[in-house]
Amino acid sequence: MADERWRGALEGYLNNQKYYLLVEPGRYQDALNIYDRLKQEAEYRAFGLVDIGKLREKETLRPLPGSLAEKVETENKLARSYADYLLGRVICCDTAEQLRCYKTAITAKRLPDTKKRSRRHGKRNGAIQNDFAAKLKSNIDQIARPICTI
Repeated sequence: MADERWRGALEGYLNNQKYYLLVEPGRYQDALNIYDRLKQEAEYRAFGLVDIGKLREKETLRPLPGSLAEKVETENKLARSYADYLLGRVICCDTAEQLRCYKTAITAKRLPDTKKRSRRHGKRNGAIQNDFAAKLKSNIDQIARPICTI
């Protein structure tokens, strides 16, 4: 993030969606079949897969000027598409008074006390996500050549 003061608001807005896995569109169905088996384990239920191919086909992925999507820096094309889709309509406001001017908006201080909780739980969820991603990738590697982006 170019502007760290938006990190807490971004993480709060994304909630569990920040743990979703992005898979190359051509491998999505394979990953979904494997995910369907793995999600039966309780610790993996908070995670999901994003169908980037479907998003790109059905949605306009151009973020609005001043949106939260513009705060996200990435060179990964899958992550860029997902950020533009999820955050491209969320307008960043400097003051609480500006929030009412937009259908969906956020301030950098919208979730001031959530930042600590997100980080504490985020470390545990991040470790579980890494384990889940490794299992998913291992299963995909067994059925075809590895091109899953994790």
